[in-house]
Amino acid sequence: MRNLAPVKMEDDILQTLWLQRLPANLQQILSVCKASLDELAQIADKIHEVSGCNLTVARVESNSDQFELDAIKAELSDLTIPLSDLTMVKKLSVSQYSHGRIKPRRRSRTPSRRIADKNVEPKRLYLVTGHKFLVDSGAAVCCYPKKLTNFKAKQDLELYAANGSRISTYGTIKLELDFGLRRSFIWSFLVADVSDPIIGADFLERFELLIDVRNRRLLDGRTALFVKGTLKKTKSLGLTLVANNSPFHSILLKYPNLFSTNLDPNTNKSTVTHCIETKGSPVHARARRLNPEKLTFLEKEFNDLMRQGIIRPSKSSYSSPIHFVKKGNG
Repeated sequence: MRNLAPVKMEDDILQTLWLQRLPANLQQILSVCKASLDELAQIADKIHEVSGCNLTVARVESNSDQFELDAIKAELSDLTIPLSDLTMVKKLSVSQYSHGRIKPRRRSRTPSRRIADKNVEPKRLYLVTGHKFLVDSGAAVCCYPKKLTNFKAKQDLELYAANGSRISTYGTIKLELDFGLRRSFIWSFLVADVSDPIIGADFLERFELLIDVRNRRLLDGRTALFVKGTLKKTKSLGLTLVANNSPFHSILLKYPNLFSTNLDPNTNKSTVTHCIETKGSPVHARARRLNPEKLTFLEKEFNDLMRQGIIRPSKSSYSSPIHFVKKGNG
């Protein structure tokens, strides 16, 4: 400080200015010392060497963490689906002398709209209709009410109830059902003049489903899962394709395996094989693009056939040609 001063200054002034620039602990010690300015400087150096350097840090709080938390909460609130948009899954009903309506487990609820997710396979529509299916082991075929479809033209095929009355049919409709059993069920239902959708013995046999009337549940013979139900007082229609008084009824009962509705090719135990010998490469065609409508339809049909075990993916290096057109009736 003496060297920096433009003019020579008194030691008292330099001591006052020098003490003001020292730490508080040094000021308290040196203020009681009676010594010259040079001696005070030496004492201050020794005290500083012994005590070391003490740093004082002033902590400044920031609200950035709170802002980030508020932003995350806002995003979660935008992604939350309102409870009003959620609907109950389909309820089934069971019928075998004492009938019941099946209630799926709560974990199988799904929203009644298309699930939009880029990481999930598109072209899949999950729709909860809320229809109650009557599981009737006395019905030979599955039926779907005409009032729930747009079918109008009657077909030649007729169904017969247990009391002998005839029931008109209007064609077939393919449905994919999900009962909360960790697998889907694809089946063709006859559209007929019935009040409720009916799941018959053909459906139960094909998918290995069992009716537990005592515990009011439908058991899956493959996965050992079940879906609970409630009792419903109703009469079984006992739907059949042939009238009980028909001369063919006894023949069909005698040879049921000849007219099974099971389309699983693995059940064929015949040892007879057919072989067609060919020469050269098989008939093939170059791969080409299909329009979205045809591609969607084709993928759905192939997936249905693979689930039923009728076809399997090919390992051939040749691509087979395919040609299909839309029918006049859709």
